[in-house]
Amino acid sequence: MQGDIPVGIEAQAEIAWRNINSVLRSAGMTMADLVEITVFLIRREDNAGFDVMRSKWLAGAKPASTKLYVAGLADPRMLCEVRAIAAKAV
Repeated sequence: MQGDIPVGIEAQAEIAWRNINSVLRSAGMTMADLVEITVFLIRREDNAGFDVMRSKWLAGAKPASTKLYVAGLADPRMLCEVRAIAAKAV
């Protein structure tokens, strides 16, 4: 994340998914090209809020998915991080 880190899981997840979408679009891809995602959450109680944003942005795409609960991330204000792998058939 660059700049301010918003408060709340949904706001932070929105930024994470928006950034993934931007990177995919710059490569001529969409969320449908995601083949694997790994989600890192620091609080179990954020699961539902994160999943709201996940559903919104994936919109039916079904990449392989792993969700991990971790003690912390790079910045102590961060509640989530998403690693995404995409592939496009040529």
